[in-house]
Amino acid sequence: MSLFEETKLNIKRYLFKQKKGDNKQITYEDVRGYLLKKNYSTKQIYTKRVDEEIDKQYIKIIKGISYHSITTSSSSDDEKEEEEGEKKKKMKRKREREKEKKKKRKRERERKREREREREREKEKEKEKEKEKEKEKEKEREKEKEIKKTRKRKEIPKPRSPKKAKQETNQTKKTKPNQKPNTPKSKRKKANDDPQTRLKRLSDFVKWIGFKSFSESVKELPLKEATEALEGFLEEKEITHKALTRNRAMNIKKTLHKKNSESDSSNEFITPTRLRRRKKVNYDLDQYKLLLYTSEEEEEIIEELKKKTRIENEMKNKKINQGEKKTETETKNEKESEKENESESENEKEKKKKNKKKNKKKNKNKKKNKNESKNKNENDIKKENGNEKESESESESESESEIPLENNYYLYSTDDSDFELSGNEESGPTSNEESETTINEELKKDPKKHWIRENKVSSDSEESPESSELENKNKKNKKKYQKKKKKKKKKNQKRKKINRIHLL
Repeated sequence: MSLFEETKLNIKRYLFKQKKGDNKQITYEDVRGYLLKKNYSTKQIYTKRVDEEIDKQYIKIIKGISYHSITTSSSSDDEKEEEEGEKKKKMKRKREREKEKKKKRKRERERKREREREREREKEKEKEKEKEKEKEKEKEREKEKEIKKTRKRKEIPKPRSPKKAKQETNQTKKTKPNQKPNTPKSKRKKANDDPQTRLKRLSDFVKWIGFKSFSESVKELPLKEATEALEGFLEEKEITHKALTRNRAMNIKKTLHKKNSESDSSNEFITPTRLRRRKKVNYDLDQYKLLLYTSEEEEEIIEELKKKTRIENEMKNKKINQGEKKTETETKNEKESEKENESESENEKEKKKKNKKKNKKKNKNKKKNKNESKNKNENDIKKENGNEKESESESESESESEIPLENNYYLYSTDDSDFELSGNEESGPTSNEESETTINEELKKDPKKHWIRENKVSSDSEESPESSELENKNKKNKKKYQKKKKKKKKKNQKRKKINRIHLL
């Protein structure tokens, strides 16, 4: 049965009991009255039993969009079906309740078992701890036994005579270093009798509490007035200065802090313990008084403060005036000395400027001289190298056989043009025939040295710095080439020796 049909049957019963007749149109108000009687709201009915099918007509009735007419007809078959359906529902509910009860019982049993297991585990842990304690006690007993055995093994000293014992004790007392004589109490001086020491102790104590500026300001006063001021300060706070221990002094600090907190919670008095955490602050007794006293007594304290400030300012002004009273001659001498210093400073500045200009000119001249000397040295070195190499070429040509030159060498022209072949007489160069003949004669002696040709041609033209750089590079390359040759020779010699050894 759908939800719509169930409500239809319930409405029929409702109308039959009211004796409204069988054939009557059911309005929306009748349906709503029935639902309200059963304590159902329209929204609850719409949301209830969502899994079941809900007809569109029944939804319209609940929302009040349109009316739906239902003709009532009493039938016994419908009533029987309803009774059977209700019985089945009741049986289902009972079964569900029984299942839930069984589940709860199982959960409770499992919880009890877990609790018992935890108790057993705790008992086992306690037993293990007791066993460990017993083992430790046994170890300690064994150690004590070993110590007793070692003591017995030691030689027991012989008993001394009472006379010798007294003599030894007296000697030790006399020989102790830094031992003061025991003065009787009647002859002892009290610490408070000496006024200077008393003032020092009082000032140190006030500083230690936290009023550093007050203790330093009192030092300027004479002895009697300073001691009276410090004693009065301590009497106001109900403190008696004695040979204080640390615990007593800390309690005094706490009382000061409590008085402040009772008077004004906003203006916190910074104790020395807080001072360690922050930066150092100078404490004044007058500022602390304003926190303790009431508003009526504040006026008197403010007047006292004003008087103190006036006196302090007067003292400062006197000291300043004493320092400022100088003779007129001193003031004149100072002014003259200032003017002289200014004139000297100006002269020094002008001298520095002139020296800078001179140094610049000197540096320029030095650079020019250096460059000229370098160029001269380079030219001299080139000429010397040329003469040395010519002599070497002559000596080598005598030992070696002369090589004929026909078409195997190049010649440089005086211009910066490219190289030109000059093998045959017909295809020779056109310009500077005299220079070419000299070069050919030198090449016949030593054709390997091509640098002679460059030197002869470049001697006519002016030497440039680029040519000097090229010559230096060529020298370096020659040295590298000679080193490589030497290495190759050494390697070949080693190989030959090794091969000979293998052959043997």
